[in-house]
Amino acid sequence: MIIGELLPLLVAYWPIVLATSAAAYLLNNKFYKGLNKYPGAPLAAYTNWWRFFEVWGQKSEVTHVALHKEHGDIVRLGPNVLSFADPKAIKTIYGLNKGMTKSDFYPVQQAVSKGKRLQSLFSTTWEDYHAKYRRCVNGAFAMSSLVEYEPLVDSTTDVYIERTKELYCGEKKQRCDFTRWLQFYAFDVIGELTWSKRLGYIEKDQDVDGIIEFLNKFLSYAAPIGQMPFLDLILEKNPLKLQLEKWGVNKKVFPVTKFALDRSGERKDEMQKVRETGIVEKRPGRGIDLLTKFNQAQHDHPEFMTDAQVLAASTSMVFAGSETTAISLSSVFYHLVRHPKVYAKLMQELDDAAETGAIQQRDNNKVSWAESQKLPYLDAVIQESFRMHPAAGLILERITPKQGIEICGEHIPGGVIVGCNSWVLHRRPEVFGADVDAFRPERWIEADSLKLKEMKATMFQFGAGARTCIGKNISLLEIYKLVPTFLRTFEIEMACDDWKTRNAWFVRQSEFYTNFKLRSVPREVPSLMFLRKTSGVNKASSSPVETLMASRSIRTAWQLEEMGLDYKVEFSERENGKAPQQFKDDSGDALGKFPLLKDGDLTVGESGAIAEYLCEHYDTSNKLLPKDSATRVKCQRWIHASEATYALHALAILYTRWFGADNPSAAEKIEQGMSVNVCKDMDFLENELAKSGGKFLVGDSVTVADCMMLFSAQFILARQLGVQGKKWEKINQWIKDCENTESYKRAVEKTGHAL
Repeated sequence: MIIGELLPLLVAYWPIVLATSAAAYLLNNKFYKGLNKYPGAPLAAYTNWWRFFEVWGQKSEVTHVALHKEHGDIVRLGPNVLSFADPKAIKTIYGLNKGMTKSDFYPVQQAVSKGKRLQSLFSTTWEDYHAKYRRCVNGAFAMSSLVEYEPLVDSTTDVYIERTKELYCGEKKQRCDFTRWLQFYAFDVIGELTWSKRLGYIEKDQDVDGIIEFLNKFLSYAAPIGQMPFLDLILEKNPLKLQLEKWGVNKKVFPVTKFALDRSGERKDEMQKVRETGIVEKRPGRGIDLLTKFNQAQHDHPEFMTDAQVLAASTSMVFAGSETTAISLSSVFYHLVRHPKVYAKLMQELDDAAETGAIQQRDNNKVSWAESQKLPYLDAVIQESFRMHPAAGLILERITPKQGIEICGEHIPGGVIVGCNSWVLHRRPEVFGADVDAFRPERWIEADSLKLKEMKATMFQFGAGARTCIGKNISLLEIYKLVPTFLRTFEIEMACDDWKTRNAWFVRQSEFYTNFKLRSVPREVPSLMFLRKTSGVNKASSSPVETLMASRSIRTAWQLEEMGLDYKVEFSERENGKAPQQFKDDSGDALGKFPLLKDGDLTVGESGAIAEYLCEHYDTSNKLLPKDSATRVKCQRWIHASEATYALHALAILYTRWFGADNPSAAEKIEQGMSVNVCKDMDFLENELAKSGGKFLVGDSVTVADCMMLFSAQFILARQLGVQGKKWEKINQWIKDCENTESYKRAVEKTGHAL
C-alpha cells in the first residue's frame, strides 16, 4: 500500500529525490566519523573521486606536499582518509603490534593465476600470512647475505659497463636515455640475483618480452584504481572474469612467469636436492642466488613454502626489486649532474680513496660493498637523493584498529585509512632544515649524532615497521656499488633541459638524457725502466755480445705510444752484461729483471704481464685488446707465444752460440734441433699473417699482438737464429708496416731502440 503510494511520487519527483539522496550521501561523507575537523582539498571530504582523479593526473606527490604546507600535519585526502606529516606518526601507524592493517589499496596489485588471486609479501592484507611468509624468507634478505650476492651484482655490472662503453662511448656514440638504461640494469641485476641469469635487457638494449611496458601499464592502472578499490572488482577481478580464467578462457600470462619457469626447469635437479636436503653447494665466484634461498626455505618450511609460493616469490622480485632501485639510481645521477660542485666533491673522495688504497683496483673500476661503506660523502649524496626523490609517491595506507588509536595527540576512530607520504616527510623543515627543497648532501655530514638519528628515523623511502621493504638491503647493495663504479669510469653531462616525472604509485622519471665519455684520472705517468748496452765482450765466454740497444722495452714503449699514454723512460747502461745494483734497488723488483713498468705504487715485470696490465687498466676503448672473444683470444695467444715459443727457441740458439765453444759438436746439434722449431714458428706466423685480412696480425689495426710479436720476429731475423736461409715475404712486409707506424717511430726515438 505504502509502496504503491510512494512509487508515483518517486517517479514524478525523481530529480529531487536523486539530488536529495546525493546531498545526503555527500554530507554523510563530509561529517563521516567526525573527520570534518581535518582540512584538505575542498572536494576530498565529500568523495573519493577527488583522490581518484588526483592520482590519475600523476602529480599527487606535489599536491600532497602543497596540502600539508597549507593545512598542517593532518590533511584529509578522502571521506575516510587522513595523511600525516609529523614524523612521530611513523611509529604509531607502522610500528609493531599497533593493530594496523593494510587497506584494500594493496589487493588491487595482486596478480591472478588460473582465476585465483596470488598473495605476495607486499600485496597481502593478511597479517598472519605476512608474518609466516616473512619468517620463511627473511634470511634471504638479511644484511649478512649481501656478501653472497655481491658476485652476482658484479657480474651484471661488468656487462653494464662494457655495454655502456660500446653504445655510448664508441664510434657509434649516441645520447643515452639514462633512466631507461638504469632500469635495464636494475631488471638484469634482479634476474642475476634471483636466477643467476640476466633477463637480457643490457645485451639486447631493449624491453625484453615487453616486461617494462607491462609493469608501467599495471602501475598506471593500480595507482588510481587503488583509491577506489571496488572498481577493481568490476574491471579486473570481477567473478565472471575470474571464472573464465579458471576455465582457460581469457588466459593471461605475465612474461616474467615464463622466464622464471624456464630458469627453474634448467636447474630442476639442483633445486630438488636443495629442497630435499637443505644443503646448498657454493659455486666458486658466483654466490648463492635467491631461487636457491627460496628452495632452501621450502625445505625448512614445507607446510608453507609450496612450489607455487617459490614461483610467486621469484617472480615478485621483478616487480619489487627493479622499479624502485632504478628510480633511486636515476635520482642520484640526476642530482649529481645538476650540481657540479657536489659532483666534483664526490669524485675527489673517490679518487682519494683509490689513491690511498681504500678502493682497490678492479676490472671496470668496480667498488666493493665494504669499500662503499667507508665513503662518507658518497653516503651523504645517496641519502640526500633518497630524500629529494623517494620512489613511492602516495601514502602507504593502513586501517586503524576497531577501537581507534591516538596518532600525534589526535584520537582517530577505528576503520579510518591513515598513512604517510615519503615526499611529505622528507621535506620536514624541523628535521632537515629550512632548505628542504635544496639538494645539499652536506646536511648529512654536518648534523650531530642526535640530529642525524632524527633525520634517519624520518627517512621513509623503504617504508617502516614490520612491512618495511624486505628487499631494502639488496637495493642498497646495487646502489652503493654501481654509483661509484659508474662515476669512476664515465664522465656524465646533461643532454636535456630537465627530466620529466609522473607519479603512478612510483614517481618514475623519463627523458633524462645524458652524454658519457670515458673518464681519465689525473695520476703520475708510468715509468718504463730498462737496460741498454752497446756491443761488447762477455767476459765469461770471451765471445762477442751483440745486444739490442733497448731490448724488450720497445714492446712496452710501442704499446704506450699506440695507446696515447704519457710515460717517462728510465734506463741504465749495463755493467759487464748485468744491471747495476743501484738500478736494481731503485726498480723495487726482487727478480731484478728488466724491462719493468712502474705505475704509482705498482711495479709490473715480464713483457707479457706488462702488456696485459696496460690493456686491462688503460685500454678503455678495447683498441689493442678487442672485446669480441675470437679476436681477444688470438691477441692473448700472441702475447704469450712471443716469449714462451718464439723467444724461447731463438734464445736457445743464441746461448748455444755464446757458450758452446768448448763443445762445438753438441752446440751444432742443439742449433739444428732448435732451427726446426724456429722455422716452424715462423711458418706459422707467415700463415697467420696471410689469413689476418689486413696489414697486421689480426686485421687492419695495430693490436697488442703486434706490439709483442714484432720484437721476436725482428730478433730472430736480425740474428739469423735458426732461419736456415729461409725468407718469409709476409713477415718482412709486416715488419716494415709496423716500423712505419708513427707510434712505433716515437717509441724508437724515446728508447733508442736499434738492432
